[in-house]
Amino acid sequence: MRKGRQMAFPFSFSVPDIAGSAILLELFAQVHVPSDPVNDSHMPDFKFSRLAKAFTAACFFVLMGGWSHAQDAFPDFSLTVEATPAVAVENATTYRFYVNMMEAGDRMSAVFGNSAKPLVVEVPEGAFNAAENGSWNAVGLTPALFPMFPELQDDTYATVGLTGPASLSELDNAADPQMAVDDAQPGVQAFFTSDGDDELRADSEIGTVWFVLNDASNALPDESMRVLIMQVTTTGSVSGTVNFQVLPEGSLGLGTDEVRTVSFSGEGVFYDADFGPVFGCTDPAACNYNELASDDDGSCLQFDVCGVCDGPGLAEGTCDCDGNVLDAVGVCGGGCLDDVDGDGVCDSEDGCLDVDACNYLEPNTTECDFCSCAEGVAEGTGLVLETFATDVEGGLTCYRLFLEADAPGDVLTAVLGKAGAPLVITTTGTWFQNDGSPYDSHLTFGDGGQELALLGDPTTWTAFEGGAGLLFNDEVGGGWTLDGVQGVSADDQSRIWLGQLTTAGDVFVQFQAQMLAGGTPS
Repeated sequence: MRKGRQMAFPFSFSVPDIAGSAILLELFAQVHVPSDPVNDSHMPDFKFSRLAKAFTAACFFVLMGGWSHAQDAFPDFSLTVEATPAVAVENATTYRFYVNMMEAGDRMSAVFGNSAKPLVVEVPEGAFNAAENGSWNAVGLTPALFPMFPELQDDTYATVGLTGPASLSELDNAADPQMAVDDAQPGVQAFFTSDGDDELRADSEIGTVWFVLNDASNALPDESMRVLIMQVTTTGSVSGTVNFQVLPEGSLGLGTDEVRTVSFSGEGVFYDADFGPVFGCTDPAACNYNELASDDDGSCLQFDVCGVCDGPGLAEGTCDCDGNVLDAVGVCGGGCLDDVDGDGVCDSEDGCLDVDACNYLEPNTTECDFCSCAEGVAEGTGLVLETFATDVEGGLTCYRLFLEADAPGDVLTAVLGKAGAPLVITTTGTWFQNDGSPYDSHLTFGDGGQELALLGDPTTWTAFEGGAGLLFNDEVGGGWTLDGVQGVSADDQSRIWLGQLTTAGDVFVQFQAQMLAGGTPS
């Protein structure tokens, strides 16, 4: 009998004065310490006595029926499944199963399965088992044999922290794992010894366990804080459920142990659903923030501009969350229907927009329905293009453009053009544009130096500033007038200066002039 060493797997007793515990410990010690570990560790002739079965069943019932330890004390014991190409088995993958520890002093105690917590590993394509290793564990995997039998490295086996025999591990106090198997389920060991076996299943009432005693050094985590518990090589998939028991650092055994049931599929990190991290959104600013989440899963969502969690935002073409659209002058939900001249003032407030009417641009709030004086266009109005300077700026000619009114005092209110009556100021060359030159091409409205109000498409004006011709011949039209002033009067020669044009080419000018005969500008 091995006194002073606990067997802390789930169906052992850790308090020696509990009735029957000494008998049970002695039975397990007798059964699980083979005289020849290399040849006998798989224990093909192992049998439970009736007394052992009775105690084992009783222990499973008591211990598995309700755990008394705090379930949130160690929430992060988990299972890592790593996949690497097999060394010698063609087209196969070797999966290694590790239990992840929390502290350097945590000890791996046992892997088990019974009717309350089934242990299942399924490999539909079968598990590879090397003929040279007749054991269920890694006792037969001697590195010296690998050059001659490389397939030994791909062998399927159960373990606790060892990839070969304990005697060759270079660990002090290392111990090969032991296994207790219900003889009603001999297929448990067959999974680790019979080549092509496709299922490990331990779900009987008595159950199966492989374990090491709590003084075995290979029960402690490696430098990566984990302990290897199984290797499986197969040409297909692997999935199932594993139960394991850990003795946390400082644990005295039963009642202070940690048991996890972890389901897995392929490689990855897997958790007991009752103990693992809570995945969710950890961003407090997100609309689906989960204050209980411990691990962010990338699911965080944001409020859209309308305050809807992960909402679509503004519908296409709308300007607010109520579905309104911009009106003609850019007011969200506004009532303006038209701004034909593009001046940012609704046509219903802008006045008459008919360039042939004598009240063009005069204040009017009646939607331009009262345009008048269509018959009052001034007679005798014309254009004068005078040569102002020649051979300037490298051989160019500078012209000055004047509108000639019918009489002194006539008032020009706008220069305009639209479809059917276009505004054209063009040249067979390009317009010379240089703000720093006295011969710069530019437009004016009389010689008062007042700010111009440019009407129509802004890109047309930008192109003119770049040397292109000026053309307004669409339904919207365009032109220029004085900003904030209704017009300018013709001088004593009945002329109004409209611009300076410098070019090397021929000049063509055409537009409509809005005139008030004998009018007075304001």
